[in-house]
Amino acid sequence: MLALSHMVGFADADSLYALSGQSIMFVISDDWFFASHFLALGRAARDAGMRVAVCTRVSDAGSNLHNEGFSLIPLAISRDGIHPATEALALWRLRRGYRRHRPTLLHHITPKLVIYGSLAARGMSTAVINTISGLGSAFVDPSGGLVPGVMQRLFRLALRRNRTWTQFENPDDRELFVRLGLVELGATSLIRGAGVDTERFRPGPPEAGPPLVVLPARMLADKGVLEFCRASEILAKRGVDVRMVLLGRSDPGNPSGLPPQQLTRLCDETGVQWWGHTEDMPTALRRAQIVALPSYREGLPKALLEAAATGLPLIATDVPGCREVCLHGVTGLLIEPRSPLALARAIEELVYDPNRRARLGAAARALVQREFAIGRTVRATLSLYANVLRDDPTVPGASP
Repeated sequence: MLALSHMVGFADADSLYALSGQSIMFVISDDWFFASHFLALGRAARDAGMRVAVCTRVSDAGSNLHNEGFSLIPLAISRDGIHPATEALALWRLRRGYRRHRPTLLHHITPKLVIYGSLAARGMSTAVINTISGLGSAFVDPSGGLVPGVMQRLFRLALRRNRTWTQFENPDDRELFVRLGLVELGATSLIRGAGVDTERFRPGPPEAGPPLVVLPARMLADKGVLEFCRASEILAKRGVDVRMVLLGRSDPGNPSGLPPQQLTRLCDETGVQWWGHTEDMPTALRRAQIVALPSYREGLPKALLEAAATGLPLIATDVPGCREVCLHGVTGLLIEPRSPLALARAIEELVYDPNRRARLGAAARALVQREFAIGRTVRATLSLYANVLRDDPTVPGASP
């Protein structure tokens, strides 16, 4: 037990005993999303003696999760809006899965599954952790506010269930939910993001040639892909010698997804390269000199954490989530959202100042090592699990 305590980083053995022999079910939209963001957490829960199940849409990453010793439970749920018959069937299937597997702890991730999963768990004694990992296009209007009406009522119903704890990734989202009365402050915690492996993501020599600016994300309009491409046009007209690259998979099932044909045409028009998805993100990031994420809103973007850990200067929009990692003038530059011109100006500023790029990148890595290393995040989350199961959800190390 002492060796295990050292491995998962608990401060006391009581937390280990609280988890040993318990069972947890993660409920998340896609298996690749769990593999990229929460695999370390699943492994730590398993190594602490929990039985781990992942309820998700199964694709290529499913076999890897099965090889980790996790039970894999297929989830069929729509992603492109609300379809009453499909949604009712999804709720019924979730509830049936909960009653069949009887986990002692449910961990719902992403807003839609927070609502559906919590509704499906009503009337059950199972403890629930709900992670608000960012408010997607289905929940946020263009001005940045929460969609009024039915979604607020559903959140309030979901998050005020007994034995339910809500975990936010940034303080803006928590403040919004508390202000709207969707959740009580005393039933929330702030654990900022999924963390990053600072040994796997580390600085290296960038490619020779003109500076390479990378946008690492799914190809969604909400991630600022269109603004990134238009910024490339502006920079070309100004004669700035720079390479602009989109790095990530297309996601046509997402309401904000850009079809591959549109992306290809847009890249041809603007001189941007689209490298697609890579399984070796550390190597891809080490090729870059600058990372930009002109997103409309985030929970806490893993892309920025990985870029910061790689020692890269950041350019990001001044919106919830992004400003947790991109500290203006310290680790990068914050710009106004939805502005190709502001993005182009920030890129040009860093392209012509390599010494500043180096200072910002070094500060970015230091910030991640200090506040966002994956061990810190895993410890805080496992402590939350243990305390929720003991009906005492105090989170050692989490932000108040």
